[in-house]
Amino acid sequence: ADPQRGQGFPPAQRARMVAVARRRRASAPLRMARARRQVEDFLARLDDGARAELATDCEPSTLPERVDRSLAGIAGALESLLPRAVRARRDLRLTIRGSGGRITVAWLDVPDSAPVDLLELAIARFCFMGELTDRSARLLAAEFVRAVREGAEFLPGFEAVRERGADLARYALMTSLAQPVGGDGQLAERLASLLAMSPRRDAPPQSSAEIAGLVADLTTVSGAGEDEVREALRGMLARRARSLAEGDAARERCLAHARALAAGT
Repeated sequence: ADPQRGQGFPPAQRARMVAVARRRRASAPLRMARARRQVEDFLARLDDGARAELATDCEPSTLPERVDRSLAGIAGALESLLPRAVRARRDLRLTIRGSGGRITVAWLDVPDSAPVDLLELAIARFCFMGELTDRSARLLAAEFVRAVREGAEFLPGFEAVRERGADLARYALMTSLAQPVGGDGQLAERLASLLAMSPRRDAPPQSSAEIAGLVADLTTVSGAGEDEVREALRGMLARRARSLAEGDAARERCLAHARALAAGT
């Protein structure tokens, strides 16, 4: 059996597997950009003392890759706690809670999901996936737990949700970056999230060609129609323009692209 092509599986299951593989290939650039940004933001939390201590354990230039592998390992370990029967649900939530001096993580409203010590889980992944000593793994795992308690988005494949209830934080499992979305507000929120992952996030688009590429990328990974994406992007550019000063070149570019999108060009 070949899971990538769905060979050797029943027709309906094969079609689903091929569709998922296609979406994952299409969304790979933004997933990779998101992962890079997560690693950069995580490392930025470390002070000079922590960096010096880690430098005695590994070459500093290798640390981003070690952290990247470790964060992916933590996310994978958390997903593996899900019973197979519920993995297709789209409302899955992780809860982060404090209990008896420990920080635990569990799946919300999932039967047989027992709380797991998040620090111990993270230490194990930084040791194994990051190939770090116990001392370095504990340093990075402790920082990771502090960040997650604050709702920081350092879990690949997960996004923080605002409705925390009595929990320290909650995270939603992103079943696919290319999962179709519904409603203008939801689409705008997803596009804002996708743009935040993009390497182009810090500057307005420079040309109509870049706008066209952005529309194509967002259409692919959002699962929405091109007209919906163009309208949502137009609104976002208009809002960005309003936040910039009169006469700012970036403001004028935003307005020009917003007008072009409205005109369908």
